[in-house]
Amino acid sequence: MISTILSFGAAKRVAYVINGSLGDQSFYDSGHAGIVQLENEFGVEARVLECNFDPSLYYPSLMTAARWADVIFVISYGFEEELKEIASMFPNKIWVNIDTVVQDENGIISSVDFREEEGAFMAGVVAAMVTESDLPGANPEKIIGAVGGDDDIVIRAFMYG
Repeated sequence: MISTILSFGAAKRVAYVINGSLGDQSFYDSGHAGIVQLENEFGVEARVLECNFDPSLYYPSLMTAARWADVIFVISYGFEEELKEIASMFPNKIWVNIDTVVQDENGIISSVDFREEEGAFMAGVVAAMVTESDLPGANPEKIIGAVGGDDDIVIRAFMYG
């Protein structure tokens, strides 16, 4: 969808609003790499708005993005209500919400959700397959474990996987 819109020149500005901050060498940085790729391949101007897990920044960051950008990518975990409110004020923008499902009655927001538990399950299968009993700390039953870094819906999905 985005590449089609961008290839026809409709979008000139792209914003990436994240609830956390860059430098995690994981989720936020991989999204940023995609934004950089959009800049390089389609010549769009892009801005990253980092909220640094500060709820007081969620609303103003979304508002800044909405006023400036044509396409807004949002990792909205923790500020879904703010996203719905601001998206309804700017219905002609393209809103892409990543990693949570935000249901708005006007259908303005497109949500991209992941099946973390399926990837985690496969990682567990691979770990069990490659575990060898002669490795230090390994058990003969090939029982593996995991430690979640936080207690939230995403980490719980990983653990259930």
